[in-house]
Amino acid sequence: MAAAAVGAGHGAGGPGAASSSGGAREGARVAALCLLWYALSAGGNVVNKVILSAFPFPVTVSLCHILALCAGLPPLLRAWRVPPAPPVSGPGPSPHPSSGPLLPPRFYPRYVLPLAFGKYFASVSAHVSIWKVPVSYAHTVKATMPIWVVLLSRIIMKEKQSTKVYLSLIPIISGVLLATVTELSFDMWGLVSALAATLCFSLQNIFSKKVLRDSRIHHLRLLNILGCHAVFFMIPTWVLVDLSAFLVSSDLTKYDANQQARKHLLPVTTADLSSKERHRSPLEKPHNGLLFPQHGDYQYGRNNILTDHFQYSRQSYPNSYSLNRYDV
Repeated sequence: MAAAAVGAGHGAGGPGAASSSGGAREGARVAALCLLWYALSAGGNVVNKVILSAFPFPVTVSLCHILALCAGLPPLLRAWRVPPAPPVSGPGPSPHPSSGPLLPPRFYPRYVLPLAFGKYFASVSAHVSIWKVPVSYAHTVKATMPIWVVLLSRIIMKEKQSTKVYLSLIPIISGVLLATVTELSFDMWGLVSALAATLCFSLQNIFSKKVLRDSRIHHLRLLNILGCHAVFFMIPTWVLVDLSAFLVSSDLTKYDANQQARKHLLPVTTADLSSKERHRSPLEKPHNGLLFPQHGDYQYGRNNILTDHFQYSRQSYPNSYSLNRYDV
């Protein structure tokens, strides 16, 4: 009976110990994922800041990120054997459920297209904020995401939070206000872009969670769908903003090159004439032991000699010219 009691005790304590260890393992996994996400986000923002400092075209950088997502994620999905769609049960009893469409058609106008537009707008706004303000300040503004999530969940999803949750938002608000007041390189467009990106990311979190819960699609598959649809919003903006800037800068470069060539061939100012005279060499290379001036200077000197010769001849022999005029 003692052995039975011991066995019963082990049996009673076994599931509880297993559940507690499973909860601790899940908590550690979530904490590791959060740390990894923050580290990758901070490192990516630093790299983007370096790129945008040398290449100030945030829409182009955003387009490259979206295209890289669309090109690199499908091979990973195949390598990780992510299911192409949530399983849909067939009409009969089948041990292997058939695969349906990626998402029901009603999800596209209601969720997919708005989420794709939010992804496009959030990406562009985030890169503009990183371009305009320091990375540390952009991350400080991004820390307001819990505030937006709580407010939007209250407005859109009608979710109520406890008083402790609302009180925990006060330090976040105070820290962001303090960082804004003491920021040395403050830029209003950078602040507005960072707030817009944070707002869009918060909306994405809310509606993506709803889509994942209702459709049971894999989160990486949903990310691939949103990235491919965001390209259609990104390309017109890139054509209107960055491509036009590329064409204008190319035309200005060609114009400056033409102006420099014209100044080199045909001086138009006194400074250009003086610089041209300063860089002109007085003599050409020797030919048969003799030094000859340049072709233009030689021609100019020959014309002066001929002009002086004829003027001297007319002054020296006026009578001969007059006599010849009256000869019959």
